[in-house]
Amino acid sequence: MVGNCYVFQPTDEWNRPIESDPVDFQSDCILDRMAAQVASGDASRGYATMMVRLDVGTMTQDTYGMRYNLFTAASPAHTPITYGTDGENYSDESDWFDAQGVLRSGAPGVPAFFPFPAGMAIEGWGGTTATDPSGGDRHIIVVDGVACRLYESWNTVRLANGYQASNTAAWDMALGNNQRPAGWTSGDAAGMAIFPGVLRYSEVASGSIPHALRFTAPMAQNAYASPGRHLGPSGNRDVTLPFYGARFRLKASFDASGYSADTQVLIEALKKYGLIFADQGTGAYVTGDNDPGFDVDMLAELNQGNAGPASKRIPFDKDHWELVQNPNAVTRGFNPGTISCNGVTTNANPAWQPNWTPSCPPMANWP
Repeated sequence: MVGNCYVFQPTDEWNRPIESDPVDFQSDCILDRMAAQVASGDASRGYATMMVRLDVGTMTQDTYGMRYNLFTAASPAHTPITYGTDGENYSDESDWFDAQGVLRSGAPGVPAFFPFPAGMAIEGWGGTTATDPSGGDRHIIVVDGVACRLYESWNTVRLANGYQASNTAAWDMALGNNQRPAGWTSGDAAGMAIFPGVLRYSEVASGSIPHALRFTAPMAQNAYASPGRHLGPSGNRDVTLPFYGARFRLKASFDASGYSADTQVLIEALKKYGLIFADQGTGAYVTGDNDPGFDVDMLAELNQGNAGPASKRIPFDKDHWELVQNPNAVTRGFNPGTISCNGVTTNANPAWQPNWTPSCPPMANWP
């Protein structure tokens, strides 16, 4: 929970445990392709495969990490919102409010507003032109802990009166991720909500992370499956690339005994809930918030050090991870015909339909 609100229903893909889900037949082929995309910084330290890395902040003034703005005393005030930062305009796939406070969707033909009061923290932006990293994602996340609503944006800058963004999206947290139209983007290229997948240090400290986590990788297939809602780049028609919404589980055999207590909490969540592919970026970056607690043990274990016997870094490869079978069909922007991996072939047109039903335990005290 955050504030007085659950973050989506217990059956939502962000919250559903996957330790018993079957492995996708393409798991090895997709993980082989991803593992070969080694970050330059890791390659310089001797690593030959993609490595898991925490993308977090550690100081209050730090612009790293996925900072979020939580309101628990009163719902956030609406301010003007315009679209088209840096020439990127996805207002036709955005949610916004009119002057009467009614939530609307699609390109606004009237003045638009969004629940972003003055002074909201922007990911990667210190708040002045001098500290604005041009080209960064510049997300704003606002959690209305009174009305249990979630508001997110991408490519956001402050204006004298309000904000400008390239996309804004809204969710009712009492429902689920898939309440916005299929095919629409959001603050994430995958079209999903960001906040449900953020690694929050407060959860680490509590001893339990009860949800999947968001991560990035360099390339996405022109495809998605729930909770993904938006196609990857149209030219990426290689079926060994991961699709948006793909969910990866750390193998149960991974030995966590040599790690700190905090990192063991994360490893348990990676086995039980896994990672969900959300956006193109450096791989395999796991998105977290901003908290000095990350700097006690977790960053030293998961982000630092050269390759070798002493390294505690977690490789992102088929020896350590599994792509779990999505309970929903994969939507593609192209016809791949048949798909083969390790001697198994399936017809992907029409879209393959799973033959199993995921299970999910009830959440205690769910309203």
